[in-house]
Amino acid sequence: MLTAPDAPEAGAAFTARCTPGSLALWYAPWFAGEVAGPGGAARAVGRWDGTADPLRPLGTVPADGVVRVRFTGQRRAYVPERAVGCLAPGRLAAAVRALEGPVRLTAGGHDLTARLRPGAAGTAVLALPAVSGWGCSVDGGPVREPGSFGGLTAVPLGRGATRLSCAYEPPGLAAGLLVSAAGALAVVAVAGAAALRRGRRRTPPAFPE
Repeated sequence: MLTAPDAPEAGAAFTARCTPGSLALWYAPWFAGEVAGPGGAARAVGRWDGTADPLRPLGTVPADGVVRVRFTGQRRAYVPERAVGCLAPGRLAAAVRALEGPVRLTAGGHDLTARLRPGAAGTAVLALPAVSGWGCSVDGGPVREPGSFGGLTAVPLGRGATRLSCAYEPPGLAAGLLVSAAGALAVVAVAGAAALRRGRRRTPPAFPE
């Protein structure tokens, strides 16, 4: 929770409440001036038409869970509504471990196969645009069209999945091949009939015995 500034004339002071021992962070990409928190002060060099200031640490949240942050600028500046946040390093590490990639990935021109880590669950997000034509199966199951997550191809895994296979076939390819094959057969049939007619015309009449 972030409360309103309590001393505008000396900058903007905010109070946040976070889990004790977590890491306090600040983000004000357009702010230029000084940002002071539990870990000391830092210089911000942002500007309105750019995003020079990245997400930066403020320090460790004290035992009472109260984080006081002061933004002091040289001129009128904009501070985002949610400029201060807190992060539990243990939870972040666990989330990163859960997002680890497959044990092995084999990719070809239009297909890929992934051997997943033990206990894989949730959704596999592939670094591929979510476009029509992809079909995926989990553990040799039925091939289904994947979904989309942020514009990327996403495949629900269920729980305990071990293998993911996907292949791409341009939409309309099968129908196009079928039409092309039918057209080729028609051409062959027409050419064969024409050749047969020519052969009949060229056959000399038999001499009488």
